[in-house]
Amino acid sequence: MQLGLAGRTCGPAMPTDPSDPKVFAAPVLKGGRFDDHTIPVDVLPQFQVYQNLIRDLGMQLYYTRNKRVRLPPGFKEAFQLKLKQVEGDCAVPVLSLPEPEEVGDIATMQQMLAYYDDARDLVASAIQALGANQPLPGEFPEELLVDLLKLGKYLGDDESLELRGPSRSTGPVYNAMTRLLLEQRLARRSYKKVAELSGTVVGFDWDSSSFRLRTLDGNYVEGRHTANTGRKLLMALNQKVFTRAIVLGEVTFTQEHVPEKIRDLRDVRLWSGSDEASVGQVESRIKELQEWWGATVPDRAFVAEELSWLEGFLLNLMVERYVPKPRLYLRPDGQIETEWTFGDWEVSATINLATKSAWMHAGHVETLEDADATLDLGTSAGAEALVVFLRQYGKFGPEAV
Repeated sequence: MQLGLAGRTCGPAMPTDPSDPKVFAAPVLKGGRFDDHTIPVDVLPQFQVYQNLIRDLGMQLYYTRNKRVRLPPGFKEAFQLKLKQVEGDCAVPVLSLPEPEEVGDIATMQQMLAYYDDARDLVASAIQALGANQPLPGEFPEELLVDLLKLGKYLGDDESLELRGPSRSTGPVYNAMTRLLLEQRLARRSYKKVAELSGTVVGFDWDSSSFRLRTLDGNYVEGRHTANTGRKLLMALNQKVFTRAIVLGEVTFTQEHVPEKIRDLRDVRLWSGSDEASVGQVESRIKELQEWWGATVPDRAFVAEELSWLEGFLLNLMVERYVPKPRLYLRPDGQIETEWTFGDWEVSATINLATKSAWMHAGHVETLEDADATLDLGTSAGAEALVVFLRQYGKFGPEAV
């Protein structure tokens, strides 16, 4: 058994008297459960969601328009919707405001209610903008999109809510497509917070006071610098092979917590997990391997991009993860033998350039104890796994101090 509120037949026009100052809205419910001109009881909480949305938006409008941090007495209490009646051939709940005597002092009530009238119209405009794939109205806060999504919580996929004001015969329609568009928009919504980002400075411009940072996770972030922070960023750019930058500022993140922009840059610190000499030695060694390729690897053609990837991979391990400088050897099959010594442990990574994978091996020179693992180095997770493997047999970086 389904309980509901029954309605009377009404035409397509607004069923209530638009001159009645107490009528606030008459939303039209269509489809599904509303085809029998009733409103199921389990849909009634939707009107509470609507009231809360209008009230919150009305208060926001008061704050922003008046640059105030406090509401006048009775502002919230002035807005209390009541379900006056249900009309229409498609279930039209008439939402009204309380009688004047129900809200106490009414000297400024009409002024206060004007903010809620504007809030009602802004909600309708926001729904219309979503359906037309247009920007939201300027006064509609992004943070209320979550509450706007809740407005459709009690609607089925074949049901809709048409938001009509007291003097309108039609209004924007909230339906399943509106919910989908809201969910997609919320998924793309960004947020801001003061945070530190660490990475490589890959772009810099004095004239526009702009810079570009590639974070350690591989994300590219745009930002603006001052004269003081710009000098450090330029130094990091000129030494980007062996220097990284930590920037502190207001960072804009996506809903997935990916940094996008840096504003209000407050500080820049330079750091490196290696040194210029060690980085230069690895670069020189990679060039030697390239020169020896033809004589050492007769059965596999040299691919410049593969050694370029290896160089970048190893330098990032050294500079960003404090991995000690490795010894590098070229094998006849075209794989690269990469070796480290940690006390009595000899650790190696046999790197397949074509597949960007590695066979890791660790052996103890006295006990002959050993261990191995196969890693995919084509992802940041693979690089981290290599570091974890090495740290089982030797300390390096800050933890070695």
